[in-house]
Amino acid sequence: MLPKCRETSSMSAMARERKTVTPTLAFSVFVAVFGNSLLYGYNIGVINTPAKIIMRFYNETYTERYNDPPTTTFITLQWSLTVSLFVATGMIGSFISGLIADRLGRKRGMIVITFIMFLAGIFGGIPIAAKSPECLMVSRALVGLHSGINIGLASLYLAEISPKSIRGAVGTCHQLAITVGILLAQIMGIKEILGTPLLWPYLFAFNAFPALVCLVLMPLCPESPRYLAVKLKQVENAETALKRLRGTSDVSEEMEEMSMEASKLPEAPFKLKELLTSRVHRLPVLIACLMMVFQQWSGINAVFSYSDFIFTQAQVPADFIPYAIVGTGVINVVATVIVVPLMEKLGRRPLLLFPMIVMILSMLILSIFLNLQQGDTYQSHHGWMAVCSILVMLTYIVGFALGLGPIPFNLVSELFTQGPRAAAMSMSLVFNWVTNFILLLTFPFLQTSMGPYTFIIFIVILTIAIIFIFFFVPETKNKTFEEIAQILAAGKVWKKHDSIVQATVNGEGEPMDTTKV
Repeated sequence: MLPKCRETSSMSAMARERKTVTPTLAFSVFVAVFGNSLLYGYNIGVINTPAKIIMRFYNETYTERYNDPPTTTFITLQWSLTVSLFVATGMIGSFISGLIADRLGRKRGMIVITFIMFLAGIFGGIPIAAKSPECLMVSRALVGLHSGINIGLASLYLAEISPKSIRGAVGTCHQLAITVGILLAQIMGIKEILGTPLLWPYLFAFNAFPALVCLVLMPLCPESPRYLAVKLKQVENAETALKRLRGTSDVSEEMEEMSMEASKLPEAPFKLKELLTSRVHRLPVLIACLMMVFQQWSGINAVFSYSDFIFTQAQVPADFIPYAIVGTGVINVVATVIVVPLMEKLGRRPLLLFPMIVMILSMLILSIFLNLQQGDTYQSHHGWMAVCSILVMLTYIVGFALGLGPIPFNLVSELFTQGPRAAAMSMSLVFNWVTNFILLLTFPFLQTSMGPYTFIIFIVILTIAIIFIFFFVPETKNKTFEEIAQILAAGKVWKKHDSIVQATVNGEGEPMDTTKV
């Protein structure tokens, strides 16, 4: 009879798994990513397409203000300030995102920060009327601050409201919304829509719309049950929220897991200092921070920076290049859509390792073609080599979208239990923004001094990333947060972990207190 009972229990669990995507869960995921992740992606891409038009506005405005045309250096510095403010304030936002997540909660935090984006929309919409480039600079500073906070809050919220069976797929919706936001900015920035000398401020005023949607709809979503149960000790509220998200009254298994996690959580709030000094958290912190470094230094920005040159070499007419760049955005979105179901079928490690090998090969081939196109020896072959460069560039983008694009955000939220999770997310995002800032500062000089050989640097970084991931990054698919912590504590993450987890469950292994510092 016992095997039959186990079979019945297994069938019951499978039935529950099929009902994991409930209307409430889908609605909560949509609102969270539309009002946060999409805005982050949108503001990455919105500044690029109308750049020349906006710089012309800067030139005309300063000429009128000072009755003397400004120097090219002055305009370049003002534009560089406009672009870099987004990253500078993003670093500040990422640093305080963990504090906001723990003090206000994931849901309330996303609601409260919408006022930042409303201010950004106002300042971004009035530069022409106010004859003030400074208004756009203020707008970019505000959207950077909001983005630094929102990617932390949204990632935590998605990880904590989703069942473990689809946690990776739900977490990938964050990166999907980012790519959709970039594509939306590319489309809206073309000259037939808002990329004109009179309409470009509306591109920046648009920021207020997703923020308004978040402000109106987010109160209808449940707070993270894990935050309520483990952090606030509000067990009844957590159970109510979990029942809404799962669409069933039987949530005892998840509530029991949260109860066990809460019992191990120290009474005092988890501080960043404890995260840095804890032996237990040393490896997860290293993985979380390095994954963000690998993501930013994988060369994705270098590839996009060369896209204009590649399309020009392929003899794409200059007027059509913006549309070709939109095409790369479409490829990025499609590849990210594909990875959503693959996340739970293949797991995190395969989707990191194999696409990164494709990225390395693509960069190697792209370097060769770009180098040949810059010489005169193969002048007659430039056309077909440029077309091949476009295909290789798209292959690289697909590889990034399948692995390094979405997975680092997922991993950070999965590697830590409730106590240190917000602090760990905040720390890793600081690394994300800092490495992005360093790349923005140094890449123009690398591009000038190394030309097409610039990709060699990124090939080396990706090779190091593959070695590190193989030996140190665990598979987190279908694992609870406690099980992941046990795998990290046991080491040898490249091996199968089911025996480790089962031994811990059966009491055969010595369970490690993952919250003890």
